Amino acid sequence: TAPIQPLVPNYPPNYILFLNNLPEETNEMMLSMLFNQFPGFKEVRLVPGRHDIAFVEFENDGQAGAARDALQGFKITPSHAMKITYTKNNIWDSCQDLVFMVFVLITFGQAILMGGVGRVCEIFVKDLKNYLVFG
Repeated sequence: TAPIQPLVPNYPPNYILFLNNLPEETNEMMLSMLFNQFPGFKEVRLVPGRHDIAFVEFENDGQAGAARDALQGFKITPSHAMKITYTKNNIWDSCQDLVFMVFVLITFGQAILMGGVGRVCEIFVKDLKNYLVFG
């Protein structure tokens, strides 16, 4: 009997693709070269500590879909057929929102400890400018 293949989730189109079943030797340059041939390619992000998964960002969901359809099942090595799905939701924007909320909480906490409520806005605006420039 043939081995049971895990189901590939079928999430709605998204401009970010989720790749799994990647071989251990996969690196950012390999994936960038593979996906760079498709219009709208922006970047590849590997997950630290996980060699078998990555995210690929495109300018829009149509461009991401074209790359997904063309490379679905592509074998990076003879034993690793890449599985490509859309991400469940816009995971990167969600992460950026979470980072921003933590930043706001830390800033307000520092401001209150350093000078009371009167200095909260002043410190927040100063730190927000730094975050927007360097974040």
